[in-house]
Amino acid sequence: MRKKQPTARGKDEGPQLGLSAGTPVPARPAKGTGTLIQAAAHPYPPKEEFKSVEPVAASQMEFLGNFFPQNQEGYSHTVELFDAIPKFLFTSQRRRKTIEILVREFHHRGDEYRLALKPAAIETPEGPFLVFPGEREELVLRALRYMAVQQLAASSLWGHQQGHKQMRLAFTLSQLQNVLAEKVPGVDGKLRGHAFKLSEIDEALRVCRGATVSLEFNEAGKKAQHESGILSEYYAVDEETGDGQKSLRCVILHPLATAAILQQEYRSINYRRLMALPSPLGRWIYERLSHLFINAEKRRVWADGMRPPKGFTLDLETVLNESGVLRRKRFRENITEVRSALRELSMAGVLVPLPKGAEAGTGGPYVEKPVYGASQGGRRPVIGATWTLFPSDMLVQEIIEANIEKRDRLQQLPGGGNEPRKSAGWKESAAKVSS
Repeated sequence: MRKKQPTARGKDEGPQLGLSAGTPVPARPAKGTGTLIQAAAHPYPPKEEFKSVEPVAASQMEFLGNFFPQNQEGYSHTVELFDAIPKFLFTSQRRRKTIEILVREFHHRGDEYRLALKPAAIETPEGPFLVFPGEREELVLRALRYMAVQQLAASSLWGHQQGHKQMRLAFTLSQLQNVLAEKVPGVDGKLRGHAFKLSEIDEALRVCRGATVSLEFNEAGKKAQHESGILSEYYAVDEETGDGQKSLRCVILHPLATAAILQQEYRSINYRRLMALPSPLGRWIYERLSHLFINAEKRRVWADGMRPPKGFTLDLETVLNESGVLRRKRFRENITEVRSALRELSMAGVLVPLPKGAEAGTGGPYVEKPVYGASQGGRRPVIGATWTLFPSDMLVQEIIEANIEKRDRLQQLPGGGNEPRKSAGWKESAAKVSS
């Protein structure tokens, strides 16, 4: 039996395929109180265009079992390195007529990386353009990850005999549209979602496939380079039916994302709280806190107020290099942008409450320290800033639960390591994934 849901262009519904053999699995019930999200089960077979490689044995899919959390409604995952790559350009002017390459340098887990981001060549109603991935693509990728984790999309692990592995997601545009549009309480208490037309979502997927991420790093004293689209592959099948158009889509995740998932190097994050944040910088800071601040502790009563014993340090140069925000001519504008994002996080309950009338202070969500340059005519210009962020008890509890979940997951692996592993093996895994 086929269940359908209305869209702007008719009815658009696709298969919920089995994880290993492409067989139908029971439909997952809708979650939450927002827009209906359904992944209907029916005997519609996978298209030949989707069969790029043979599926691996079902026993190998058991290794991914922990990627699909039980009893964690509204949660997604962050993954090592891939999420840290500054692959988005947060500006409304992302289209180009001539080729440009955006170069960024960033650090992750003590290693240095150089990113060269090349735009995607996209045909639009206004003509062909070169388009950098931006906020729309960021939101679409977050929704795709959530669909994979919550099994709202058909997830499959595919591989060649040589060890080449790909994680594939099959879904319809309307399914992805409904996930994006799910309304959640925003920082102002109002219900908010991310509404996009089906054509905009499809273009975002094409941008993610066409935009090239070229990553340079040192490997055993040698200069190495890894290059791929943000999405490795993209397939589209649009079929006219008696009651509208059915738009099936299939994507293959970036090799670094697949490598991290196979190594079980991922952490839980509250997806709905993340998506309720209005600014991409606020989402980036929240994601960074959730993934990196694993030693966070709850608040205690101090002489100068209620605050956590430990803070998380964030500096302006890291924000400019790794978040995707534009580097302004005046650093004060970037500092104001960071302050706004931190205030947003405080209102959302991610950081401790901000005292009324206080921009920063020991009792608030952060302490700000400006960095001054050399004196110019008696005045020292501001050239940077450093913030110490204080997470709320709510966020600390989420981090603690993510620590426990990851510890238990890693103990199930051969060797059962008790300590969180540094994701050093991604380079070897990525080589196998992309070879």
